[in-house]
Amino acid sequence: LGGMFTLKAFIVVVLGGLTLWVYDHFLGHTPTAHRHVPPGTSIALRADAVQILTFAPVREHLWPLLLERPGDGDEDRDRRRRRIAETTGVDIPMDLREVVIASVDGRAWVAIVSGAIEPGRFVQGLSQVLSEEGIDSWALEGELLVHDRGPALGQATDGTIVLGTEVDITRAALPEGNEDPTLPLDTEGALSFWIGDSAYTAALDLLPRALPGRSDLAQVEQLAGEVTLSGEPRVTVRLVPRDGLGADVLAERIEDGIDKLRKATLLFPHDMFGAKKAMNDIAVHADRGIVQLSAPWPPEAIDGALARLAAAIRAGRRLGAR
Repeated sequence: LGGMFTLKAFIVVVLGGLTLWVYDHFLGHTPTAHRHVPPGTSIALRADAVQILTFAPVREHLWPLLLERPGDGDEDRDRRRRRIAETTGVDIPMDLREVVIASVDGRAWVAIVSGAIEPGRFVQGLSQVLSEEGIDSWALEGELLVHDRGPALGQATDGTIVLGTEVDITRAALPEGNEDPTLPLDTEGALSFWIGDSAYTAALDLLPRALPGRSDLAQVEQLAGEVTLSGEPRVTVRLVPRDGLGADVLAERIEDGIDKLRKATLLFPHDMFGAKKAMNDIAVHADRGIVQLSAPWPPEAIDGALARLAAAIRAGRRLGAR
């Protein structure tokens, strides 16, 4: 009986320790990236790194790209990952929790990353690794690591990492507490997005004027939505109509436009990345002044799209290395 009790106590201790480790490593860090959205942001995309990185197609096709360089083998990637973790205190991608990509004007962009990241180490540590790797295109300028073509990398006081396409937007995202309460950016799903009026209008101008339903889409002031990956992948979009237009009327017009698009896609035999199937299954309804569109997305289409993306990235790297 004493031996049985000892075994049970041992199992309890091990399971308890494992639970605490999992919580501390994966769940015990409050996401902070969305708190660093630059003031005046007009477009934002947020990704839950744990949900994204553990999604099978991402894990299979995109994970290996994070630390690859042309000509690398598995040993090179593992060595570089260990070296970066030792020097910066960040194990990529295991320590990442939340990623936000945002822009104020659609010209300069910033990627904001938070997770199990120790403050004050990343910029100096990465600079050291790059120097050891013989990469001289990045240089320290004060608290920032700046590329000779303009992008800049910094780290906020709470540990959040900020990479901008230029120095100014990187600096704008470093202070904590920038989160704009007017941005309806969901912080629970795998992927969420928000597009404000100015960014939405600019994006609409890129669509063909003959596109069915385009004039009705011009009656939208802003949109937000999310992508869920657990179970059956699903895309949901919520549209806010401009003043003077009822949500019921807008929903009816959008549904009519989608029906025309469905008929137009009959002329195309191929389903590009699952969009055709998703369009056939889309549901539209109005609720409390907002129009919501929701559709399941074929998992096999996502897998194929990410495989092609990974292949394109590798091809681009090979060309760039010549």
